Amino acid sequence: MALAAGTRLGSYEILAPIGAGGMGEVYRARDTKLDRDVAVKILSGDLADAAARRRFQREAQMASSLNHPHILTVHDVGEFEGRQYLVTEYVEGGTLRDWANARRRAWPEIVELLIGVADGLAAAHDAKILHRDIKPANILITKGGYAKLADFGLAKLVEASSPEEATRTLTEHGTQPGMVVGTLAYMSPEQASGKTLDARSDIFSFGSVLYELLAGRRPFTGTSDLETLQKIIHSTPPRLSEEVPLPLRLAVEKALANDPGERYQSTSEMVVDLRRLVRHSGGAAAVVRTGRSWKLAGAAVMAACLAAGVWFWQRSGSRPAPRGEWVQLTNFPDSVVEPSLSRDGRMIAFIRGPSSLISPTTPGEIYVKLLPSGEPKRLTNTDRRMMRPVFSPDGSRIAYTTGYWDTWVVPVLGGEAHAWLPNASGLTWDAQNRIVFSEVVDKLEGNHMKLVVAEESRAGERDLYVPQPKGAMAHRSYPSPDGKWVLVVEMNDRGAWLPCRVVPTDGKSAGRKIGPPEAACLFAAWSTDGRWMYVSSNAGGAYHIWRQRFSEAALAPPEQITSGPTTEGGIAMDPDGRSFITSVGLAQSSIWIHDSRGERQVSLEGYASEPRFSPDGNRLYYLVTKYPTPELWVADMASGRTEPFLPGFALAMRGVSSLFDVSPDGRQVVVQAPDPQGKMRLWLASADHRTPPQPIPNVEGDGPAFAPDGDLVFRRREGDYGYAYRVHPDGTGLKKLIEYPVIETRGLSPDGKWLMAYVRYALPGEETKGAILTFPLEGGPGVYLMGVGGFRPITWSADGKTLYVSESGGMAGRTFAVPLPPGRVWPEIPKTGFRAADLAKLPGVHEIDVPEVVPGATSEVYAFSRETIQRNLYRIPVP
Repeated sequence: MALAAGTRLGSYEILAPIGAGGMGEVYRARDTKLDRDVAVKILSGDLADAAARRRFQREAQMASSLNHPHILTVHDVGEFEGRQYLVTEYVEGGTLRDWANARRRAWPEIVELLIGVADGLAAAHDAKILHRDIKPANILITKGGYAKLADFGLAKLVEASSPEEATRTLTEHGTQPGMVVGTLAYMSPEQASGKTLDARSDIFSFGSVLYELLAGRRPFTGTSDLETLQKIIHSTPPRLSEEVPLPLRLAVEKALANDPGERYQSTSEMVVDLRRLVRHSGGAAAVVRTGRSWKLAGAAVMAACLAAGVWFWQRSGSRPAPRGEWVQLTNFPDSVVEPSLSRDGRMIAFIRGPSSLISPTTPGEIYVKLLPSGEPKRLTNTDRRMMRPVFSPDGSRIAYTTGYWDTWVVPVLGGEAHAWLPNASGLTWDAQNRIVFSEVVDKLEGNHMKLVVAEESRAGERDLYVPQPKGAMAHRSYPSPDGKWVLVVEMNDRGAWLPCRVVPTDGKSAGRKIGPPEAACLFAAWSTDGRWMYVSSNAGGAYHIWRQRFSEAALAPPEQITSGPTTEGGIAMDPDGRSFITSVGLAQSSIWIHDSRGERQVSLEGYASEPRFSPDGNRLYYLVTKYPTPELWVADMASGRTEPFLPGFALAMRGVSSLFDVSPDGRQVVVQAPDPQGKMRLWLASADHRTPPQPIPNVEGDGPAFAPDGDLVFRRREGDYGYAYRVHPDGTGLKKLIEYPVIETRGLSPDGKWLMAYVRYALPGEETKGAILTFPLEGGPGVYLMGVGGFRPITWSADGKTLYVSESGGMAGRTFAVPLPPGRVWPEIPKTGFRAADLAKLPGVHEIDVPEVVPGATSEVYAFSRETIQRNLYRIPVP
């Protein structure tokens, strides 16, 4: 019985099928309570006997008892119409076999991926749980390259060694001695013989999987199942190619030893050997066969890999810290960011919540943990966006930024948090126990934010660094151990992250940029001796940790010290100088379409966002995060084909502004990009690629959007502030639309009479803050629509009859589809703007359980981006 999209299993709403197997079907579903995607496995009706139910229950019990980042998390279990179902985390990606067949893999890449699986398996064995069905289909790989061991359906507790332990076994009425269970090709000899199993059986199966990825073939094959079983029980596999290093060949042979006594005696022992192999692998490695038909590339590939390795190490100067030496400090299912150590290194503070790295502030709560293994303790209960928790010099308080750039403090031992310093964000203490913080000096052009130093009473306040132009922001600062310098994390006036900067504390110069050139920098730190500067930079397309030797003269080239499929952000240096703590995780975003067939994913790779339909709905444009600038892609709705729309054309650095829009006739796309002189221009590109992108003559600006008549609306700077303008596509007819300064234009209403813009604004009795207003172009004051937490969009349907208002942005939220009265572009707007409670009461309103909906050509079609984030803290040794 296949379940249709929309079917509800308790709080889980079925979205689409994922696959089916011998045990039943698997579906992608939405957890409506926690607003997240999950996978739902439903036991087949053909197997709904007592034994199958017990096996299904075992899978839930076994997997839910394990808490490891490389084991698929089980959320829930239940029953629907007489059939049991299991709810797990949803992994967007594929199986290990898909990963292997995608492209050729070097052996260090294979081993590094599978080390995580082996580590998860070791955790299961420590809990006395066997898996018994390790195979490529049961190892899931996220799109970011992170492995998860799944399907404990054949798992059972290790046979009891004493009568006292007998009560722990779950097999009294399960599989019987002599019964062969599992997947034949990956069984151990004792499993194939129906003998009693222990952890060494799983080690054999893991070795079979590792062998297959390295050799491109299974270790044991036969013309029949019986012949394959005989080979597993009585023979040894063919030797691996000499292109696989001898230590790795020996490790695989040890895992596949026919006699369990000659194998690794524990999975942890095997993990240690594999980690040592990767750690000592260096920069060059042969490419091995991982697909069915791939062939070795021979000497040419070896030479190319060796050259690439030499180039990398010449560029970086030191090897990245091997992942095998990273020590996990937290294990939360959501996101942990911005670690901060007390001065003695005994306590760590962090923010936990549905948070990403790149936002200046993030929703969450402050936690503190005693190192190395204390239980994390929650200190705040604010449900507000916050930033930068730091310990006071004596370790008794934690200061953090919340609200609109104010500093609060909370006692480390628990107690009420309270406001401390208004208009003082990113606060920290320097070596002389003075406070260094960011202060907003102008609120009209975004938040023009400078860096200052003062006593705790704010006495003696003086400027350290004032970024230019107005609207630029010095967000976070990191004083050097000697107090003479400070590292600054900053944004430009358009909200795009810039490279970090080192500034002298005497205020006599604006310092200089550090780290990888032209790459965004989110966090920074100093080594304890002040000789190295550390930054979290997106050079190469993902945020990793780099370092650069400090010098008052010329700076040495930066060195990359972390790498891999994850991203790292936040840097807390250990006082002993031998390691640092950072937030490690994966953030993925993909573009999805909803139509009469349900939901389906459109984008296949990268961090995708900001979809825009062509007017006829036949094409969908979207941004993919690339280094150093985003890339514009397009998807054909009929064929499903996706491709870069302007390959090789550098858009602007990502910031506040919208970077592109599609013309009302669908023939042109406008993009925001710098010209060869570095001036920000608006470029028009033909949708059919008949002509190359051309800049609109004599126009500089950003945030382009097409007006209903084909004109362009954008933001243009005049002196200290930006204003909304419109212009004909040929560059004529330039006209200022309103006299109110704007941070970003949001386009015109369908009738062309209202301008939407992101501005600084204050409701009566409230503080000035970011807001979306709509201004009548025929004259009159602006009308407040909503605040901009998450920059929430407001859009119209193609026929102009429905207004779409998002309650919030990011990973969670919903969208209200509001029917409009005939001839009007707005419903009644309360003085307090659009709020969820008011929108839900409007006649005919329809709620969509997705944030930031982008409507298509018809009412049932819309696009949206779906983001998933998981991050935890790790201690990483300094190279």
